[in-house]
Amino acid sequence: MLLALIPGLLGLLLYYRGLSSTRASQATLAELAFPATAVALNWALLGVGVNAGQVVGFVLLWSAIYTLGRLAGRTVQETPEEH
Repeated sequence: MLLALIPGLLGLLLYYRGLSSTRASQATLAELAFPATAVALNWALLGVGVNAGQVVGFVLLWSAIYTLGRLAGRTVQETPEEH
């Protein structure tokens, strides 16, 4: 139980500390990337197999994150005031 509690508590404390100094748009993108990052790390570091559904989900998720990141980076163009 302590093995789950201590790293989990430490992870959440670090997460909330990071959120206090991070823009909401960046935090949202990082949160969306969590599942895909977990699958990639499990595959790369632990040798856990990845099935076709996970690959499709990975591609879809990262495409959405990329698109949202591009949209968040755009600024609203101001229209000139009419006199």
